[in-house]
Amino acid sequence: MKKNKVLSLLLICSLMLSGCNLIKEETTNGKTIIPEYTDKINCSILKDVKMVINQDSINTIVLTNDGELYRLGKYSDGTNCKKIEHNFDIKIIFNQDGLYGEDGKFYKIEDNNIIESNDFFYEEALLELMKNVDDIIKVSRDFNSDYDNKNGIPYYVLKSDGNLYKIIVSMHEDKYQFSEELFKSYPDEKIIDIGISYFDELKYIKTDKSYYINKVKDERCYDYDDIKCDYDLVKDDFFTKKYNDISFLYECTGGHYGCNYILKNGKKYEDHIGG
Repeated sequence: MKKNKVLSLLLICSLMLSGCNLIKEETTNGKTIIPEYTDKINCSILKDVKMVINQDSINTIVLTNDGELYRLGKYSDGTNCKKIEHNFDIKIIFNQDGLYGEDGKFYKIEDNNIIESNDFFYEEALLELMKNVDDIIKVSRDFNSDYDNKNGIPYYVLKSDGNLYKIIVSMHEDKYQFSEELFKSYPDEKIIDIGISYFDELKYIKTDKSYYINKVKDERCYDYDDIKCDYDLVKDDFFTKKYNDISFLYECTGGHYGCNYILKNGKKYEDHIGG
């Protein structure tokens, strides 16, 4: 009987080592973390993702290093990503679905099409006010701040110097004006992407070395009423450790539910809480 149990355990261990298990334990900073492997993505550009435009789980859109756009999904040819055709060079990414081309025009992504758009009033004013548009890489409006058209519209602006800025565009006496301040910078690291949620919240920052996730400073706040749940962008050891293997993060919510992520080999993991 004992022999059979030993053989059974050996068989189970063999299956786990061969990759048959769907859950793989990782240990980070003394904590056991169990990201859930849910699926395998069939997409040829996962090793070439430069930036995430829309990080929604259903309609995730990414930009590749050669300037092409792809939308993830389930397609009839058996793949999980589809190219979004466009005939202009992308200069700046705006919000969740906006593009600014080298031709000086604004575009909007609608389904799998890109159309010219005149809806970017404040964004256009922002570009007109900035001294050097060539420095801007990505812009996202912060809809969660307590601002209005009179007091100004706040934006996160990622520049080519590797820093993230907070810029407020306002109107005074029928003229646009703006204020600018440094929002985030990291010594010896260059910010190369920011992750914005479906509700236009800043959820993560990706540098050329690390991932910083928006999460609570003190997780005891979930259990105690006298501890406030203050959020901040905190360096995530788990994602940073896997930096070279990760294609991109998506659907980051912060708090208990963390981020979903896809590896460059196509493996998809959900609800990792960071480490």
